[in-house]
Amino acid sequence: MSQQPPGNIDSGVVLDGSYLAASPTPAEAVALAPRGAARASAIRGHEPVIIGTVTVLLFFVVCQGIGLLRDRSPDGLALGPFLFVPPSQLFLPAPLDIAKAFQAYVQDGRIWKDVAVSGQELAIGYVAAAILGIILGLLVGWYARLRYALDPFITFLYATPRIVLLPLFIIWFGIGVESKIAVVFLGAIFAILINTTAGVRNLDANLVKVARSFGASDFQLFRTIALPGSVPFILTGL
Repeated sequence: MSQQPPGNIDSGVVLDGSYLAASPTPAEAVALAPRGAARASAIRGHEPVIIGTVTVLLFFVVCQGIGLLRDRSPDGLALGPFLFVPPSQLFLPAPLDIAKAFQAYVQDGRIWKDVAVSGQELAIGYVAAAILGIILGLLVGWYARLRYALDPFITFLYATPRIVLLPLFIIWFGIGVESKIAVVFLGAIFAILINTTAGVRNLDANLVKVARSFGASDFQLFRTIALPGSVPFILTGL
Protein backbone atom coordinates (compact mmCIF):
# COMPACT_ATOMS: atom_id res chain seq x y z
CA MET A 1 0.00 0.00 0.00
CA SER A 2 1.47 3.31 -1.06
CA GLN A 3 1.66 6.19 1.35
CA GLN A 4 0.52 9.67 0.42
CA PRO A 5 2.66 12.62 1.36
CA PRO A 6 1.52 14.72 4.28
CA GLY A 7 -0.86 17.53 3.59
CA ASN A 8 -4.26 17.75 2.03
CA ILE A 9 -5.60 14.24 1.28
CA ASP A 10 -7.18 15.59 -1.90
CA SER A 11 -3.94 17.00 -3.27
CA GLY A 12 -3.16 13.88 -5.33
CA VAL A 13 -4.36 10.49 -6.48
CA VAL A 14 -2.97 6.93 -6.26
CA LEU A 15 -2.70 5.16 -9.61
CA ASP A 16 -1.12 1.66 -9.94
CA GLY A 17 0.60 2.05 -6.61
CA SER A 18 2.16 5.38 -7.54
CA TYR A 19 1.19 8.74 -6.11
CA LEU A 20 0.49 11.48 -8.65
CA ALA A 21 0.46 15.02 -7.28
CA ALA A 22 -2.34 17.26 -8.51
CA SER A 23 -1.49 20.42 -10.44
CA PRO A 24 -1.41 23.51 -8.18
CA THR A 25 -4.26 25.96 -8.40
CA PRO A 26 -3.55 29.53 -9.59
CA ALA A 27 -3.59 30.76 -6.00
CA GLU A 28 -1.12 28.06 -4.97
CA ALA A 29 1.09 28.88 -7.97
CA VAL A 30 1.26 32.51 -6.90
CA ALA A 31 2.06 31.49 -3.34
CA LEU A 32 4.80 29.16 -4.55
CA ALA A 33 6.36 31.76 -6.85
CA PRO A 34 9.92 32.61 -5.82
CA ARG A 35 10.43 35.75 -3.83
CA GLY A 36 13.08 36.85 -6.28
CA ALA A 37 10.46 37.36 -8.98
CA ALA A 38 8.44 39.65 -6.71
CA ARG A 39 11.59 41.57 -5.81
CA ALA A 40 12.50 41.94 -9.48
CA SER A 41 9.01 43.17 -10.27
CA ALA A 42 9.26 45.78 -7.51
CA ILE A 43 12.61 46.95 -8.87
CA ARG A 44 11.19 47.25 -12.38
CA GLY A 45 8.38 49.39 -11.00
CA HIS A 46 10.94 51.84 -9.61
CA GLU A 47 13.20 51.81 -12.68
CA PRO A 48 12.41 55.42 -13.74
CA VAL A 49 13.40 56.79 -10.32
CA ILE A 50 16.45 54.55 -9.98
CA ILE A 51 17.81 55.19 -13.47
CA GLY A 52 17.12 58.93 -13.24
CA THR A 53 18.84 59.21 -9.86
CA VAL A 54 21.87 57.23 -10.99
CA THR A 55 22.16 59.33 -14.15
CA VAL A 56 22.10 62.59 -12.19
CA LEU A 57 24.69 61.29 -9.73
CA LEU A 58 26.95 60.18 -12.59
CA PHE A 59 26.58 63.60 -14.18
CA PHE A 60 27.70 65.34 -10.98
CA VAL A 61 30.58 62.90 -10.55
CA VAL A 62 31.78 63.54 -14.11
CA CYS A 63 31.49 67.33 -13.65
CA GLN A 64 33.39 67.13 -10.37
CA GLY A 65 36.12 65.05 -12.01
CA ILE A 66 36.41 67.50 -14.91
CA GLY A 67 36.67 70.37 -12.43
CA LEU A 68 39.45 68.65 -10.48
CA LEU A 69 41.39 67.88 -13.65
CA ARG A 70 40.92 71.43 -14.89
CA ASP A 71 42.29 72.85 -11.61
CA ARG A 72 45.46 70.84 -12.17
CA SER A 73 45.84 72.12 -15.74
CA PRO A 74 46.77 75.84 -15.76
CA ASP A 75 46.32 76.03 -19.52
CA GLY A 76 42.88 74.44 -19.58
CA LEU A 77 41.64 70.93 -20.20
CA ALA A 78 41.14 69.35 -23.62
CA LEU A 79 38.36 66.74 -23.71
CA GLY A 80 38.76 65.68 -27.30
CA PRO A 81 39.30 67.49 -30.58
CA PHE A 82 36.13 69.61 -30.30
CA LEU A 83 35.75 70.22 -26.55
CA PHE A 84 38.03 72.42 -24.50
CA VAL A 85 37.43 73.52 -20.90
CA PRO A 86 39.05 76.93 -20.18
CA PRO A 87 41.12 77.26 -17.00
CA SER A 88 38.70 79.77 -15.48
CA GLN A 89 36.18 78.36 -12.99
CA LEU A 90 33.47 80.43 -14.65
CA PHE A 91 33.27 77.68 -17.28
CA LEU A 92 31.89 74.37 -16.01
CA PRO A 93 32.66 74.81 -12.30
CA ALA A 94 32.74 71.73 -10.10
CA PRO A 95 29.49 70.93 -8.23
CA LEU A 96 31.22 71.17 -4.84
CA ASP A 97 32.53 74.63 -5.72
CA ILE A 98 28.98 75.66 -6.67
CA ALA A 99 27.65 74.34 -3.35
CA LYS A 100 30.31 76.24 -1.38
CA ALA A 101 29.63 79.46 -3.27
CA PHE A 102 25.88 79.11 -2.71
CA GLN A 103 26.43 78.51 1.00
CA ALA A 104 28.50 81.69 1.26
CA TYR A 105 25.89 83.52 -0.83
CA VAL A 106 23.19 82.59 1.70
CA GLN A 107 25.26 83.21 4.81
CA ASP A 108 26.31 86.75 3.94
CA GLY A 109 22.67 87.75 3.25
CA ARG A 110 23.08 88.78 -0.38
CA ILE A 111 20.53 86.25 -1.57
CA TRP A 112 17.65 87.95 0.26
CA LYS A 113 18.47 91.34 -1.25
CA ASP A 114 18.62 89.84 -4.73
CA VAL A 115 15.37 87.92 -4.18
CA ALA A 116 13.68 91.16 -3.10
CA VAL A 117 14.88 92.98 -6.22
CA SER A 118 13.82 90.12 -8.50
CA GLY A 119 10.44 89.95 -6.79
CA GLN A 120 9.93 93.67 -7.29
CA GLU A 121 10.78 93.39 -10.99
CA LEU A 122 8.43 90.42 -11.37
CA ALA A 123 5.57 92.15 -9.55
CA ILE A 124 5.83 95.41 -11.51
CA GLY A 125 6.06 93.67 -14.88
CA TYR A 126 3.24 91.23 -14.16
CA VAL A 127 0.83 93.81 -12.70
CA ALA A 128 1.44 96.15 -15.65
CA ALA A 129 0.86 93.27 -18.08
CA ALA A 130 -2.34 92.26 -16.28
CA ILE A 131 -3.82 95.78 -16.27
CA LEU A 132 -2.95 96.61 -19.87
CA GLY A 133 -3.74 93.09 -21.11
CA ILE A 134 -7.24 93.07 -19.60
CA ILE A 135 -8.13 96.58 -20.79
CA LEU A 136 -6.73 96.04 -24.28
CA GLY A 137 -8.29 92.57 -24.48
CA LEU A 138 -11.75 93.95 -23.68
CA LEU A 139 -11.38 96.66 -26.32
CA VAL A 140 -9.96 94.34 -28.99
CA GLY A 141 -12.64 91.76 -28.35
CA TRP A 142 -15.45 94.32 -28.41
CA TYR A 143 -14.48 96.50 -31.36
CA ALA A 144 -13.92 94.48 -34.52
CA ARG A 145 -12.08 97.22 -36.42
CA LEU A 146 -9.61 97.66 -33.60
CA ARG A 147 -9.07 93.90 -33.61
CA TYR A 148 -8.42 93.93 -37.35
CA ALA A 149 -5.86 96.73 -36.93
CA LEU A 150 -3.94 95.21 -34.00
CA ASP A 151 -4.18 91.52 -34.86
CA PRO A 152 -1.08 91.47 -37.16
CA PHE A 153 1.09 93.06 -34.47
CA ILE A 154 -0.27 90.81 -31.71
CA THR A 155 0.26 87.70 -33.81
CA PHE A 156 3.79 88.72 -34.79
CA LEU A 157 4.93 89.58 -31.26
CA TYR A 158 3.23 86.54 -29.73
CA ALA A 159 4.97 84.19 -32.19
CA THR A 160 8.37 85.82 -31.70
CA PRO A 161 10.57 84.12 -29.07
CA ARG A 162 11.12 86.43 -26.11
CA ILE A 163 14.86 85.74 -26.04
CA VAL A 164 15.17 87.30 -29.51
CA LEU A 165 13.90 90.62 -28.18
CA LEU A 166 16.19 90.62 -25.14
CA PRO A 167 19.12 92.36 -26.94
CA LEU A 168 16.72 95.09 -28.07
CA PHE A 169 15.49 95.58 -24.51
CA ILE A 170 19.08 95.92 -23.30
CA ILE A 171 19.76 98.53 -26.01
CA TRP A 172 16.56 100.45 -25.25
CA PHE A 173 16.44 100.20 -21.45
CA GLY A 174 19.99 99.23 -20.45
CA ILE A 175 20.93 96.33 -18.19
CA GLY A 176 19.14 97.68 -15.14
CA VAL A 177 15.70 97.04 -13.70
CA GLU A 178 13.80 98.42 -16.68
CA SER A 179 14.92 95.75 -19.17
CA LYS A 180 14.00 92.96 -16.75
CA ILE A 181 10.56 94.46 -16.16
CA ALA A 182 10.10 94.66 -19.93
CA VAL A 183 10.93 90.96 -20.30
CA VAL A 184 8.38 90.00 -17.64
CA PHE A 185 5.80 92.32 -19.16
CA LEU A 186 6.22 90.93 -22.66
CA GLY A 187 6.15 87.36 -21.39
CA ALA A 188 2.83 87.81 -19.57
CA ILE A 189 0.75 90.27 -21.55
CA PHE A 190 -0.07 88.15 -24.60
CA ALA A 191 -1.62 85.25 -22.70
CA ILE A 192 -3.80 87.71 -20.77
CA LEU A 193 -4.67 89.75 -23.86
CA ILE A 194 -5.58 86.78 -26.06
CA ASN A 195 -7.67 85.03 -23.41
CA THR A 196 -9.53 88.23 -22.52
CA THR A 197 -10.28 88.84 -26.20
CA ALA A 198 -11.60 85.29 -26.53
CA GLY A 199 -13.81 85.81 -23.49
CA VAL A 200 -15.42 88.93 -24.97
CA ARG A 201 -15.97 87.26 -28.33
CA ASN A 202 -17.69 84.31 -26.67
CA LEU A 203 -20.30 86.42 -24.87
CA ASP A 204 -23.96 85.58 -25.33
CA ALA A 205 -25.12 87.84 -28.17
CA ASN A 206 -28.71 87.79 -26.87
CA LEU A 207 -27.64 89.44 -23.62
CA VAL A 208 -25.94 92.24 -25.54
CA LYS A 209 -29.00 92.76 -27.75
CA VAL A 210 -31.36 92.92 -24.78
CA ALA A 211 -29.08 95.40 -22.97
CA ARG A 212 -28.86 97.60 -26.06
CA SER A 213 -32.63 97.50 -26.49
CA PHE A 214 -32.92 99.00 -23.01
CA GLY A 215 -30.52 101.80 -23.98
CA ALA A 216 -27.36 100.54 -22.24
CA SER A 217 -24.20 102.45 -23.12
CA ASP A 218 -20.90 100.85 -24.07
CA PHE A 219 -19.54 101.48 -20.59
CA GLN A 220 -22.55 99.79 -19.02
CA LEU A 221 -22.18 96.85 -21.40
CA PHE A 222 -18.53 96.54 -20.45
CA ARG A 223 -19.27 96.73 -16.73
CA THR A 224 -22.32 94.46 -16.57
CA ILE A 225 -21.81 91.95 -19.42
CA ALA A 226 -18.37 91.97 -21.02
CA LEU A 227 -16.22 92.06 -17.89
CA PRO A 228 -18.23 89.53 -15.80
CA GLY A 229 -18.62 87.20 -18.77
CA SER A 230 -14.88 87.29 -19.47
CA VAL A 231 -13.74 86.55 -15.92
CA PRO A 232 -13.14 82.79 -16.53
CA PHE A 233 -11.04 83.58 -19.59
CA ILE A 234 -9.16 86.35 -17.75
CA LEU A 235 -8.31 83.99 -14.91
CA THR A 236 -7.06 81.46 -17.45
CA GLY A 237 -4.77 84.09 -18.96
CA LEU A 238 -3.50 85.15 -15.56
